[in-house]
Amino acid sequence: MGPGKYLIFNKIFKSLYIILPYPVIYVGLYQLNNVWLTMMIYHLVILFVVMTQSGNYPSKKLSHGINYPVAIIAIIPAALNGVLITYLWPIMKLEHILPAQKLQELGLYGSLWILFIPYYVLVTPWLEELFWRGIFGSNKKTPDVSDILFAGYHIPVLILFIKPFWTIVIFAILTLTAWMWRLIKIKFNGLFIPLLSHFAADISTVIALYKISL
Repeated sequence: MGPGKYLIFNKIFKSLYIILPYPVIYVGLYQLNNVWLTMMIYHLVILFVVMTQSGNYPSKKLSHGINYPVAIIAIIPAALNGVLITYLWPIMKLEHILPAQKLQELGLYGSLWILFIPYYVLVTPWLEELFWRGIFGSNKKTPDVSDILFAGYHIPVLILFIKPFWTIVIFAILTLTAWMWRLIKIKFNGLFIPLLSHFAADISTVIALYKISL
């Protein structure tokens, strides 16, 4: 195979890899109806792509780009994310949905939260940063398709719990967040700050969801 054909096939596979989270989320939540299987398959798919495409963005970049003042500025709004969700939940939620009941139907209830929270918080941020900002995040400073796709994969989850208008609002916020994280990665040549901010966002979000489910 000539170099030209190899590049074409590589672009095709890369285009397919970046949309893999979408069928995984759909099958996991809407066919298997299980948040655990959804999360684990999603993580395994991302891990597979990260391992096979690691030459495009080595994992050591996760520890590059340290700038503590910028990190603090990025972490604070991310950490307040859960507070905002809790405050707005009464007007965001679907009227006919009981969050606790829906989460129980998906396999998340009671003492299982003790396992879910640390697993989700410790595994998801670094895998997603390598995947969305690392391997697939471009170096252009305008909004990129990877920013939109990162935000978009949350939609199948959001529409199970919140109204369409708020789904659109959160999609826009996530797109903007993904863009900001990618710009920080470009500026400081590493994922350290986006990773810390992502950790803060996930921790605050999952704690808010736990409180809402009580």
